[in-house]
Amino acid sequence: MLMKWIAAIVLLSLQDPVGVRPTSLEETLALVKASPGEARWDEIEWTTSLWEGRKRAAAEGKPLFIWAANGNPIGMT
Repeated sequence: MLMKWIAAIVLLSLQDPVGVRPTSLEETLALVKASPGEARWDEIEWTTSLWEGRKRAAAEGKPLFIWAANGNPIGMT
């Protein structure tokens, strides 16, 4: 199995690298960059303290949103 990985790495390293031109980089960045309305969740002042969040929600008359998970945040447990 190790020999297959080594062979694949050697073969892939022999290829000419694909050059990224400044114009194509700018086009790619424009495609992947979040537009102003896409990252609204980032505008929320999140807190990691349950107690502080409870006090703040009560003071502002808003509900408390709890996001809890078990394991790795990217889902690879």
